[in-house]
Parts: sequence; structure tokens; C-alpha cells
Amino acid sequence: MWSAEVASNGPAFQVHQVRRLFSGEALMTFAVSGDGQRFLTPLRANQAAEPHLTLVQNWAAGLKAQ
Repeated sequence: MWSAEVASNGPAFQVHQVRRLFSGEALMTFAVSGDGQRFLTPLRANQAAEPHLTLVQNWAAGLKAQ
């Protein structure tokens, strides 16, 4: 996500001081605080840090066997 200072003078529009706020994959949904100083956005988790999923098939038959 990036920020930029902008100025307009009549029909002229100028962009000044462009800077990166943070890097990484951000989703396109965000909320800005009332004072405009902060915002909240969900980030995609690092794939290496994602939890594993364990699938147990036919678990009901396993309960009957006990």
C-alpha cells in the first residue's frame, strides 16, 4: 500500500512525496480510523506459517470399533 501527497490548483493536479506504507499482499478491504491516522486491513498469511489440515475419513466407524 502506498501514500501520496497531492495538491490541486484549479484544473492542475500534482502528486508529491509518494512513499510505501508497507509491503506484502494486502487484501483490497480496509477501514480508516476517524482521525485518518491509522487503518486496519487483513493481510494474507505467509504460506509457510499456515496451519496444517488433518482429514479423518470414516471417523464414525472408528468410534464403533472401540
